[in-house]
Amino acid sequence: MNSRYRQYQHAGPGIIGAAALFFLLSQTAAFALQPGDTLPPFTVQAEKSSLSSKDIAGRVAVISYETKGTAEVNRPFKRAVLQRWRQSDSASPAIVPVINCFSFFGFARSICANRVAAASKKEKLIIYTDSDGAMFRDFKIADDQSNIIIIDKKGLVRFAHAGRLDDAGVQAAVQLIVGLLQEKAQPAGLNR
Repeated sequence: MNSRYRQYQHAGPGIIGAAALFFLLSQTAAFALQPGDTLPPFTVQAEKSSLSSKDIAGRVAVISYETKGTAEVNRPFKRAVLQRWRQSDSASPAIVPVINCFSFFGFARSICANRVAAASKKEKLIIYTDSDGAMFRDFKIADDQSNIIIIDKKGLVRFAHAGRLDDAGVQAAVQLIVGLLQEKAQPAGLNR
């Protein structure tokens, strides 16, 4: 057998293995925002308003970031949050539902924003859109997943999850929010 052929034959699985490892690592690192990270600055749009990270500074925040196809995945968590707290109550966590509209192009992006506005009216909840992809990029959001991020009063990520929360996960996340609401805000970096 030709020695050159044996080299390629032997090298093949290594290249394939390296490619598989890269793919696996890139998938697990897709949602890179982790507990302890500082909330990246953001601005999202609603039909008649916008919301930025400055607007929720000093408050506990519950951010859900989804695509149209994943909006129902964590419905039990969102329902549990909305049954306990109201979006407009300043003593409640800042409830920030965001739908990805930036992956649509041209006229389809407007259709997405219009559908989000209609859903917002139906749900009696301000639902925001990420129309330029900045939040998706800066938060390193997992694509085509239901993403839940809980921020404390200091602006630190305390919980970040991509995918469905099971019943125990819903309970744990709600209890985390309760605990964070009871904490007194301290500037980031100070020990208790």
